[in-house]
Amino acid sequence: MGCVSPPSGWKVSWLQHQDWVSGQVRETASDRFVSFAIGTGAPAASPARIAQFQSLKTEKLGDSDLHYGMEKKSGGQLVLQASVIRGALAANFITPQRDFQSLPNLLSIARSYSERCPESVRKK
Repeated sequence: MGCVSPPSGWKVSWLQHQDWVSGQVRETASDRFVSFAIGTGAPAASPARIAQFQSLKTEKLGDSDLHYGMEKKSGGQLVLQASVIRGALAANFITPQRDFQSLPNLLSIARSYSERCPESVRKK
């Protein structure tokens, strides 16, 4: 399903399911974290869901599209989300931090997603 490379000071934990992967990237020095799910499910952030977002932006990442923004949930709370979409595969990233200061961390983690893992990761 791919790999996520965390920024310095962050740690990845993940769980392999049949046909998808879920996990968290957690900052070791604080309570900040980003949850992720990678598989063939629907993208969390996409132009098709633009009405649910306070802000939605898109950028090209090689052969993938990265959509990210702040979604306003039905209860009124705001949540930062990002999706890397490559064909039928979606890598979804979400953080409960509701400030745009958390956006660089979310984007760094989402941009680090790679469909292919380095050889060192596969041998673990």
